[in-house]
This record gives sequence, C-alpha cells and structure tokens, in this order.
Amino acid sequence: MSIIYFILIMGLTVSLHELGHLLTAKMFGVYCYEYSVGMGPKLWSHQGKETEYSLRAFPLGGYVRMAGEESLEEGDEIPKERQLSGIKPAKRIVVMLAGIITNILLALILFSALFLAVGGYPEYPDTTVKTVTAGMPAEAAGLQAGDKIIKITYDNGVVINPVTFDEIGNYTQLYHSKATYVVQRGESTFETEITPEYNAQDGRYYLGVTMGEIVRKEVKWYNAPYYGLKYSLSMMKDIYTSLVNLLAGRGLENLSGPIGIYQVTDEVMSQSKSLGEILMNFVNIWALISLNVGVFNLIPIPAFDGGRVVLTLAEMILGHPVDKRLENILMYGSLLLILLLFGFVMYNDISKLIR
Repeated sequence: MSIIYFILIMGLTVSLHELGHLLTAKMFGVYCYEYSVGMGPKLWSHQGKETEYSLRAFPLGGYVRMAGEESLEEGDEIPKERQLSGIKPAKRIVVMLAGIITNILLALILFSALFLAVGGYPEYPDTTVKTVTAGMPAEAAGLQAGDKIIKITYDNGVVINPVTFDEIGNYTQLYHSKATYVVQRGESTFETEITPEYNAQDGRYYLGVTMGEIVRKEVKWYNAPYYGLKYSLSMMKDIYTSLVNLLAGRGLENLSGPIGIYQVTDEVMSQSKSLGEILMNFVNIWALISLNVGVFNLIPIPAFDGGRVVLTLAEMILGHPVDKRLENILMYGSLLLILLLFGFVMYNDISKLIR
C-alpha cells in the first residue's frame, strides 16, 4: 500500500501546484493548451472549450502548457494579449507564484485539520537544559541544568540558532559527528564540543540532556488556523535553513529525492495500525511535502517559479524583457544544474538504500 500512498501524495501535490497556475492564468485571460496530471504517454483526455485536460502514465508530475510560455507553434494565432508573455508583468508574477501559494495554503489547511483532529498543539520549551544525564556526552562537555544552548555549529559547516528544544533533537539525528555548542550560563557564554552517543536499541543519537515540559495547547475550530499557520511557518524556517545550507554545499549527504521520500512514506505508513493513524500520517506527510515543494520552487533560478519571478521583476525594472539569449542561457544552465542535482540525489538515495 505504501507505493499507492506515495503516488497519491506526490500526484496530488504537483497537480494542485499546477492547478494554481491554471486557474490564475485563466483568470487573466491566458490561453492554456493543456492541463496534465502526470507525465509521459496520455492515458485519458477531455477537450474543454479551450483547454485539454489529460491524465498521463507517470503520476509523479504534471504541467500547464500556456500560450506565450514557449515559442508559438507554427500555425497558432493566439492574440498577444492572451499569451503569458503578453499580459502585464505584475499579472505574470501572480500566475508564477500561484502554484507556490497553493502548496503553502494546502499545507496550512492540512496542518490545521491535523491539530483540530487531535485536539491539541504541542508547544515545545526553549533551549534551556532541564537535566543532564550522568555518563553521557553532555556531562563530559561540562553542561549543567539551567544552561541555555543558543548556537550549534556542526563539523560540516551547518549552523543553527535553535529557538525550541525540539530543533536540537531533530538536528542531532541529522548530524551525528562532533559539533561546537555556544552555551549561555547566567550572564556569560562559553563554547564546548559534544559528539552524540548512538543508542543501537532505538537507532537514535543522544546528547544526554532533557528539556522542560511540553505544553499542550487546546485546539478548537476557531484557533486551528492559527496553530496551523504557526507550525507551517516553523517548518518553512527549517526548510529555508536547510536550503541555505545546501546552496552553500553543506549537508548534501542528507538530501533525498523520490526514493528517499518513498522510504520515509513506507516507514511511517507501515507502522500505522488503525485507519485513524493511516489518515493522520498520510495528511502529515502530504502537508510536509506540499510545504517543501512550495518553498523549493521559490529558489531564484529560472527553471523554478522563483527564478521566473526574478526575471519578470528585472523586466519591470529595466522597462523591457530580459535579452532572450541571456534568458535561454540562464534557463538551460539552471536545467543542467537541476539534472546534476537530481543525479546526485538519486545516487545518495540508492547509496543509503544499499547501506
């Protein structure tokens, strides 16, 4: 069943992203040739008044083909004002951002529904250490109860400034080697190095510290959107931090693609023992992937929506479109970069699978 869950999550996420582009393009009068769910050979299609709606063989993708997005095919006579390149730059930016906004709004709605279903929102304490376990790495590094961890620098160059204690736990599982901790004790600060200790019994890494009490906030229908938004913003901050580190060449070993996402989906869904757990885990994974797709598309390279927005903003500033040759160079260069990154991610995923 895990493969079905994976296909559903990925298919829905990408299809809704593209639906955002389609609806805003139509709102501004842009002629759309086709809205496709999936890629590859066509399995089914329906010709609407203008747009062909199709279902294709490979469900892990999708697209909207608009007039003026590429060179017009020979014989096409779509008026300039109905081409994407023919509408005002501000409207073009809305069309380009619509998919990203759809993904982020979807995540917000799903997280809100999730917290409403469980009736609570876990509010984690700050990074103040409650207790230090004897004989564990944190004690050897000199940490004491009451110390506050304000910065962590990992040996691969990744730097975080944790706000809540759960961030420390999450990053400890990602980066297992020695790290430098900046600790506040009273009015002074000091640095110390800690290497997490691996526990073979549960397959996790531990520093040997405990945190304060997790406060469970009651969630009702009227405050569910607030907590959904709060959690979405927290996740977006983590995704942004990860992207900054990746663009700086740090933490590449933790980058995952479709295989890695499927593994996580399989692991989580296979542990679900009831219909309720299956539904909750499905919604949680869907929301996280939707948020990742939305934020990832904000990267300002021309192959992504964020890059196309940057080019349109440049057009607005210059008063004329960016030179077509330069745009093509940037587009093909970014596509090559993405293909190389995809190849690396697949290699990374397969390596982890073999190990």
